[in-house]
Amino acid sequence: VPVAVQKAMDEARRNLRNVVFKAHAVPGGPAVQANDHALRWDVATDVQAFDRAIQEQRFGDAVDLRRGALLEGLDDARTDAFAAWLGAERERLDARWHQAALDHLAVLTAPDARAALAERLLRVDPLDESAVAALIGADLERGRTAQARRVYRDFALRLAEELGVEPSHRLRDLLEVGVPAAPTPGAPAAAAETRQSVMPAKSFVGRKTELAELATLLASPDGR
Repeated sequence: VPVAVQKAMDEARRNLRNVVFKAHAVPGGPAVQANDHALRWDVATDVQAFDRAIQEQRFGDAVDLRRGALLEGLDDARTDAFAAWLGAERERLDARWHQAALDHLAVLTAPDARAALAERLLRVDPLDESAVAALIGADLERGRTAQARRVYRDFALRLAEELGVEPSHRLRDLLEVGVPAAPTPGAPAAAAETRQSVMPAKSFVGRKTELAELATLLASPDGR
């Protein structure tokens, strides 16, 4: 190694040792660990708390720990290795958070809490059908059938515009099965009005398959 380079390296090591020494005086500084070859700063992070909450099946705590994208604002497209690592870690944490949210959603009993979590999921991914199903179910349970229909219609339109597909039969059946049964004879007139108000909207939104089948049947000479 040239003498000038060796001197620069020695000076860099002295400066680094000085920085490490001073770092022990700042909050969190005592956690800095050093040896002749490496530095390590072991600090508690929300990512560690998140992974621990999932491991201990405290899914509600894990859901609450999400505050945004990992290391938001620190993207650096000039460093390929860091950008690739950050992208992979964000995908990993997003997938784990999504599954934790679904697991927590499955044990929530209060419809208001389920609706709030479903809406949070949809803010992250507006095309999350599991979240849409949970929100529709919560609205139906709270007697907000018009709102449930609106959620379904908006989701169906978004799917058609962005992906060119329609909602699954499972989601459609959820909306229709959630409609209360017809009132029994002698029931108050208000019950009949409620029945009328909660019937699924007479709309063909998200029913491309059925429309195609109807067109085929109507065009057939044997069609009744």
